[in-house]
Amino acid sequence: MGVYRLGVNDIDLAIKVCIIFNSIKSDKEKVHSFLSDSKNYLLVYMVGEEVAGYAYGYELQRFDGKNSMMYIHAIEVIPEYRKQGIGTRIINEIADICRKNGFIKMFLITFKSNIPAVSLYESTNGKAKHDDYVVFDYEIS
Repeated sequence: MGVYRLGVNDIDLAIKVCIIFNSIKSDKEKVHSFLSDSKNYLLVYMVGEEVAGYAYGYELQRFDGKNSMMYIHAIEVIPEYRKQGIGTRIINEIADICRKNGFIKMFLITFKSNIPAVSLYESTNGKAKHDDYVVFDYEIS
């Protein structure tokens, strides 16, 4: 039981995570490419042989002389494992990774209406610094 960062030897488990959380079977080459890049992070929380939660994100390098930041793109816990501290453990593991690597901060984006996520992030000392963010998506074809 615990949080583990997946590496190139964990391709099958990463594909399983895609199926569980996104209902998509990812391509082994894409998974290998993602896991091969040291700036990409895929963490899972395992309960025995079962995946109970996951997060993935990216180290964002800066050009201004400051240290890197961690962008957490997704974090999710399977419904039957929620309210057991798994999300907190995942966030804390990511924070430990950030400290060990000298990152200046970690951040993520969520919706105010996602009450469980907001509650998790507030309980782990996350701060919503601004109330006026607008996210723009661009479909690239």
